[in-house]
Amino acid sequence: MKNTYSNANTLSYDFNVDFALDKQFIRHNFNRGELRINRETGGIILVIRWEYIWIKRWDAKNDWTNTEKDMFHANVNAIISQVWNDKISFSVSGKSDFAKKIRGKKLPFNIQIIQVERNEHWRVYTYKIDNSNPDSFFRSSVSWKSGHIYIDSKDNVMETKYLDSSNISRKQKGLAHELGHVIGYLVDEYQTGNSDPSALMSIGMELRPRYLTAVVENLNKMIYDTNFQIKDVIK
Repeated sequence: MKNTYSNANTLSYDFNVDFALDKQFIRHNFNRGELRINRETGGIILVIRWEYIWIKRWDAKNDWTNTEKDMFHANVNAIISQVWNDKISFSVSGKSDFAKKIRGKKLPFNIQIIQVERNEHWRVYTYKIDNSNPDSFFRSSVSWKSGHIYIDSKDNVMETKYLDSSNISRKQKGLAHELGHVIGYLVDEYQTGNSDPSALMSIGMELRPRYLTAVVENLNKMIYDTNFQIKDVIK
């Protein structure tokens, strides 16, 4: 992307990119992400633009370095690749030309997080805390209404989580859990008495079909007379 704030250059650049993308994808840009469906293969990508706000908390020894920022974002994409990407597939039904062409195929679903400085879907407040101190803690959260994410430097590390006040525990990377909220599943299942502790939106790391409800709703707005269904979710 060009590093310029010239309106003329920006408009010209955006137009060319949009034209190229529209030839390849059917797109639905909503306020928290952009869904893209490949016109030929039916493959589905959820593109989410993040603007990071880097914050040093009082207990961190040093502020974020540029190298640490780059590494953190790289870890975000690594976690997405490990936990979410190529784990979910869809199928289609309906009478549209697209549905007839794609019917019977297993459509892969992937998520891409793109770091931006403006035109973000989400503003990501990223706190550097004392990673070397096991008692250093920050409660991460996602506000769908405001489009704000609050995460910390430990969220890309596997930590032991406990189900409410019980002794039931699982290992979890907090970033993977928060991404479930980012794609539209707003329930923290560890607070609901849910008896599925291995699930990602509880205290575990396993995916469940219910996490894709908002994604399915948005997909079904995109192509007339075409219905998307979850075909398979690999835990």
